[in-house]
Amino acid sequence: MLHKRASAHTHTGLGAAVLLRNWTLPTGQNDAYATAAKNQLNYLLNVAPKASNGAISQRESEVQLWADFIYMAPPFIAYYGALEGGDEGAALLQTAYEQVKLYRDLLFDADVGLWRHVTQGSWSDNTHWATGNAWAVAGALRVLSTIRGSDAADSMQSQQDDLSQWVKETLDGVWKFQVRVFLFCLATFEMLTPPSSNQTAHS
Repeated sequence: MLHKRASAHTHTGLGAAVLLRNWTLPTGQNDAYATAAKNQLNYLLNVAPKASNGAISQRESEVQLWADFIYMAPPFIAYYGALEGGDEGAALLQTAYEQVKLYRDLLFDADVGLWRHVTQGSWSDNTHWATGNAWAVAGALRVLSTIRGSDAADSMQSQQDDLSQWVKETLDGVWKFQVRVFLFCLATFEMLTPPSSNQTAHS
């Protein structure tokens, strides 16, 4: 899982599948999956660049945050924690939650109720991509679902409440852009724009 990459989370989208494969292997048969997952986790937590608030950078070459990140790294960290269990597992679940929170702090645009696409680094994109908001919501839901199914569920109720609220606020924001045909009205590059009678849905 570790080779030259442009983004800090290049392989974390596969992380849950790698962990599941390792968990279902006969004991002692092959440690390649466990090693790959452990190395990926270590890279995210201890090597990848971080913003001043502690958010793990989406890019490897500079600190830059993308909404897409929420679907990739936090769910992997959470799934690793759920399988690990105990205090160490609970700490990883908390880290996954915190990464969603830290990204939301910097990317969520409260004025419109949507996530901006990219912030910090050598360039930024303050537009509200439909796919970027979908990545953020889906990632937050994956972290929420993993916490709910973990041993730490009872002790992390407030974190679950936050994640549920953050998903709801974004869905409420996106809903304003729904058109009569029950699809979402988008402009070039999938930027969310107010509905009009002559727009078509692309996503």
